[in-house]
This record gives sequence, structure tokens and C-alpha cells, in this order.
Amino acid sequence: MKTLAYLLSIVLCCYAIPQDLRGRVFTFPQQTANSYTRLYPQLEKIFFSSSVCFRFFTDDLSTICPFSLSIPGKSNSLTIFLHNDKIEFWVGDKLVYFNRMAAELNEWNSVCATWDSGTGLVQVWLNGRPSVRKALHAGGSISGTPFLVLGQDQDSHGGSFDAQQSFTGQLTDVHMWDYVLSPCEVQTYTQAGAFRPGNVLDWGAMEYTRHGYVVLERLQTLDTCRMGSLSNKASPEDSVSIPELNVNTHDVPEHSQDNLIPEQSGFENDIPIPSGDGTNPKLSEDMKMTV
Repeated sequence: MKTLAYLLSIVLCCYAIPQDLRGRVFTFPQQTANSYTRLYPQLEKIFFSSSVCFRFFTDDLSTICPFSLSIPGKSNSLTIFLHNDKIEFWVGDKLVYFNRMAAELNEWNSVCATWDSGTGLVQVWLNGRPSVRKALHAGGSISGTPFLVLGQDQDSHGGSFDAQQSFTGQLTDVHMWDYVLSPCEVQTYTQAGAFRPGNVLDWGAMEYTRHGYVVLERLQTLDTCRMGSLSNKASPEDSVSIPELNVNTHDVPEHSQDNLIPEQSGFENDIPIPSGDGTNPKLSEDMKMTV
């Protein structure tokens, strides 16, 4: 029986089951060469265009890789690197740099990247701000079994990670489409509006497996900080500023309203409560007994 339970736990741990990750983040707390999250696409097809969007929070932009897609024979089929002052975008093992695209440290940022094989044009959007459009992998395609990774750069199909290029921080709201998003769709995503979820990767129905030191946790929101202060249990670590656009009200527990009621002071039983007419019933009764 113990052997069966052990085997079952391994299967449940490693088998990817679609989950709604809205309001949750993957936290990568340190640089490693073996910690990552693998994502399983809903579509396996030949891609002639694509769009990828995600949000990230980090204090390090020294050549880190939050998103990597490889196919056999091409480790950088669709990969995004973040630098201090630019974004590096790979498609089909070819790359371009988008200069003067600097993300904010210790703030939530959103990135969208698009590629169209027909025109050969690629573009990135950082916090809703578009880059210049550049040429990359015109007439090409992405075909083969995709291996998608968060937090590491793949130097081979599904492996050969380098700790110096690993992502440290938090990632959330990862979506991927098999077409090019319009500027309006990018803006809607950036502002956390009602956008159409990715048809390749959908954060609301994501199949994934975690490997190494990766933590899945709730997104810290302003609401949780306010509730924590009311209960006098807030700590400095809970005071991370999160943009209002990322607050997901569906993630507040149903009983959260109870948490908004401050704890009783403890004096209610010691001090008699006046009645509606201004008299104190307990004091009045004591006076009668002494008459």
C-alpha cells in the first residue's frame, strides 16, 4: 500500500493537469541551472506567426531569460531575453535587439512580442510602449515538438541551462497565440482588460510542471496588504507594491469580509454598554439594591 501511494504521488507531481493560474505567480527565488517551469501548449502545429505576453517582477536585468521555446535542432525557436537597456528577441535561431527598452526594477512590467513570417516583421511592447518594427525570420516557420520553459534559456532542446542566464523574480499572466496581436489587443492585455486568452498558452487553463526551486504562490495585492494591516499581522515583506491592474478580485476568499472586522478590544465585557435612553441598566440595578 505504501509503495502504491508513493508511486501515485510521483505521478500526480509530474503529470501536467490544466489549472487556472489567474491571480497566481511562479516565483524563482535564486539563480540556478536546474530550476524552471515547463509549459505544455494546447496546440502543436507549424507556426507562421506568433505572439507572446507575460508580466514579470525582478530586481535583476543582467541578461536573464524569462521565456524560451525550443524545437529539435533549434534551441532558440522563440526566446526572449531581458537586459538593462534592451530586449533580445529570437525566432528560428536568429535574433534582433530592441534598444532603449528598459524595464522597471522592483515593479510589475508587461512584455508582448509578435512575429509574422509573411512580412518578416517582429515587434516588442514594454508596458504598452511599442518598439520599432524589425525584420526577423521572414518566410520561416516554427515546426517540430515544442519545449516551452519559464525561467531558463535552452541551449539544447529541453536542457543545457546556464545559471547566469536564469530568471530571478516572479512571472505571471503568460499567454501565447498563433497569430499577431493588434496594437489594441496588446494595450488591452497591458491594462488587464478583457482580452482573448492565448490559444497556444492560456494562463487560465495552463498545463505545467515545476522543476527545482520554483514556488507557485498567490499574487500579492493591495487588498491583502490592507487586510493584513487591520489584523496587525502585516510584515515589511507583505508591502510589495502591485499595480491595481493586476488585482484579481476572484482570488479574494469568500470569507475575506470577515477578515476586515478588527479583533475585539477585550474591554466590552468590562465596561457596561449604555441603553438607548442613555441610562446604564447595570448601574441602575446596583443603585436599587443599595436603596
